[in-house]
Order: sequence, then C-alpha cells, then structure tokens
Amino acid sequence: MKFKLSIFIFMLIFSALFVNVSCNVDGSPCGPETPPSPPEPDYLGEHFTNEIVTIPAKTTYNYYNSGKYKNKPEQERVTLYVRSDKDKTRLREVRGRRVIETPILDIYVDLSEYRGVVSKSVNFGINNWIKLLNSFYDNYQKMIDVYGNHYKGFNGGKIDILFVDLMSFDGGGYVGGYFTLDDLEGHTYGNKRQILYINSRYLVEINIDNLMHTIFHEFQHLINYSRVKLNISQRKMDTWLNEALSESTYYITLGDIPNSDRFSGYHNSASIKEGKSFYTWMGESSDSYVASSMFMYWLYLHGGGDKIIKNIANFDRDMDDYYKVVKAVKNNFPFYYQFQVKDWENILLSWYTANFSQNSSGLESYLGKYTFTPQIITMNSIANLAPGEGIYISQYLKAIYTGNNIVQKDLTYGNRKATLVLNKSSSTDTNRDEVYLVFKNGSGSSRQFQILNTKPYLDPKIWIDYQDDTNNNITLEKD
Repeated sequence: MKFKLSIFIFMLIFSALFVNVSCNVDGSPCGPETPPSPPEPDYLGEHFTNEIVTIPAKTTYNYYNSGKYKNKPEQERVTLYVRSDKDKTRLREVRGRRVIETPILDIYVDLSEYRGVVSKSVNFGINNWIKLLNSFYDNYQKMIDVYGNHYKGFNGGKIDILFVDLMSFDGGGYVGGYFTLDDLEGHTYGNKRQILYINSRYLVEINIDNLMHTIFHEFQHLINYSRVKLNISQRKMDTWLNEALSESTYYITLGDIPNSDRFSGYHNSASIKEGKSFYTWMGESSDSYVASSMFMYWLYLHGGGDKIIKNIANFDRDMDDYYKVVKAVKNNFPFYYQFQVKDWENILLSWYTANFSQNSSGLESYLGKYTFTPQIITMNSIANLAPGEGIYISQYLKAIYTGNNIVQKDLTYGNRKATLVLNKSSSTDTNRDEVYLVFKNGSGSSRQFQILNTKPYLDPKIWIDYQDDTNNNITLEKD
C-alpha cells in the first residue's frame, strides 16, 4: 500500500513538472503570452534625483523625478499635439511624461531627448518645483474668485501644464506660453484636457517668477473660455480684453507691485511712440502686452484692486467689451472722479495723461508706484491712428485731421509740455484716421513728412503668447 502511494505521489509531481516545462502543443516551454516591454529610455537615464527637500509643500504631491521611481513605470505617459516650435502654422506630436501629480494640477514634460526638457526638469530641482506648487496652491482659489471657475470636463477636473519648447523669433522675442480652446472643443488635434503650454526655457531657477506669471496669464485664458463651455456666455471675449485680463493676473497674484518687466518695453518701442496701444490688438508684438498691462495696473490702483478686475471679468458677454470697462470704472472708481471718467473717451484721456504726468497722486497718476516718460514726436509726420491709439506731439507741432474721432489735450508736467492726440473711437474695426502733424510756424514742407506706420515691435525681454484661435488648417508635423 505504501509502495503504491509513493508511486502515485511520484507520478503527480512528474506530471506537474512536465506541464510546467512543455505544456505548449509544439513542446516548447510555457511562459507569458507577451513578454514585458522594456522600459522607455528615460526610466534608465540620468533623469532622476535624490535631492533633499528643504521647503514644506502646501499640497500633497508625487514627484516622479525622484530616484525611488527609477526603473519603475509609474509616470504617466501622454501623447499631445502642440504648436510647433518652428512654425506656428504646424502642430508637433509630443510624447510627454508626468513629473508632478497633485490633487488639482499635473505637470508634464516633453520627452523628446534632443530638446532636453526632461533634463531641465531634473536640474530645476525639487525645491523649485515645490515653490511652483505652493504659488499655484496659494493663488488657485484667488484666481477663481476673481475671474470665475474653469472647465473641469477632462482628467478629473485637473489643470495640466506641459513644459515644451515654443517658438522664438528673430531679434530674441519668444512665446512664453499659450492656451487653445481646441483642447476643450474636441477638434481633430485637440488634447481633451484643461492644459496650459509653457515654454521650457523657464525651467531655470532665475526664471521662476516669470514662470509663475506666465502660468497665471494662461490660466486666465482657460477660465475666460470656460464661460462658453459652462454655458455662462454664448460668445468669446474680444482678444484685447481677454489679454488685458490675463495681464491683470500679475496684480491679482502680487498686489499693487508694478510689472516692471512689462513696463520697460514702453520706453523702447517705436510703434508705441507712433500710437500703438492695446485696443486694436497686434499679434506677435510686445506692444499690446505692454500697453494693456499698464492700463490694467492703472485700473487696479484706482478701482479698488481685485474688485474692478472681477467686475470686468464677470460682466455679461452680450455687453460691448469696451463698455465692460466703462461700467466697472463707474462702479469702482472714487465718486469724485466720476465726471472725469464718465465714458470711454474720458477714461482713455485720463489714462494717457497718467502716462505723461509723473504725478504721485490723483486720477492722472499711478499713485507714485511707477512713472512713465512717453516718447514725443517732434517732426512733421503723418500718423494713422486706429481706435484707442494715441500719440504725444511736441508743443511746436499742430495736428490737422478730418472727422470726429480725433481729440486733443494739452499736457504739462514741470518743464515738460506736449499735446496728446487720441482716436477716441470705441469701434472694433481697424479703420485708421489720418492725422497730419505740422510745425505751427509753417516751417517744413509736405515732402519732409515722415509717415508713421504702426508696425509690430518685439522686445526680446518680453514674452508673448499665441493668439487663442483654432487649429483648423494647421498641418501636423512629425519629428
């Protein structure tokens, strides 16, 4: 009996071994149907760090550049369509890796090895990443309180940020970031995410302040278009006011600190001298960003800070965009200024005067926070002023024009004198009013006139963002 039991046990073990090594029909060893894929290269490269965290984070997070994730595929991979860093008429397919995961924000980097964005994200350092997270955490609710809620239809409602190479321009200007409504609208190359695209050049410690300004600028664009997606509004906001609100995020997040990086461009731009402002928005130019940042700062200082910005952002979209500003000014400027800012014309006149006056108090000032020195035209010229555009001319010149859109105002500050010549029109068309600037004493001839052509100026120190248009008719490129 014992012998038979031993034989049975032996045969059972032998059968199990046989099945284990040759269970396939052809007698080959059994194994997984599909062998595991090798890890992607950045799991194994020098893209991990064992840094010591010295700054407390205000939110929970996973940091996938940490050495504990080396050789472990926890990082999420995504394929995204991004506006090309070579030509804005093309899209590039980008393979991205998640670097940081938080309850409200996920951050990705472009995996294209030769662009080196993953390496930048490691060299940026964990403590700088935590500074970014803390800043976003501190200001996220404030942004929503002022500008409104953002669409949360994708990725569990999170906001995504992708660090990627974006376009640079001749002369040193560059695109700092962009938001596209395509991602929310399901277009062919829309990414179906609440995503902000940020230039990877910011992944350097000295650029962290500009990085945060750019993120909040683009976040406002997301919120702004979310009003359409959330059925709060039926139409988009005009570009000039949408961008101006994004410029105002600097003051919403930092308070009444002047945006000196933006403002420095005011003194350098030939086209601002020739009248360029923000109401007739110019793409691929730093001029409109400079002027709109100045204008929103002036409104912020005199209109109760966050209150006036919140008013503008949340008015009914059926209202003309310029009138949103007029109504917000009436709601928030001190009552003793109300007659001076009773309409769009007088608001513009007061703002242009503040840019010239260098006063430290009063409506026609920046309350001593910042002073500007406008460039003054001193030669016979022909200016073509679009709605909202104004120039400062020498006291020895006079302006000759037809039509009812041009207004003038004599300005004096100390020994400085000039005349403001402004197109007061609130029309959103690009029709320009021709203004002849001639010497009052009659010297000079028409042949000596300099024609002032408002042309884009791209300050290499000032970033711009892509216009919020669609990807229709944009070609997809492959690396």
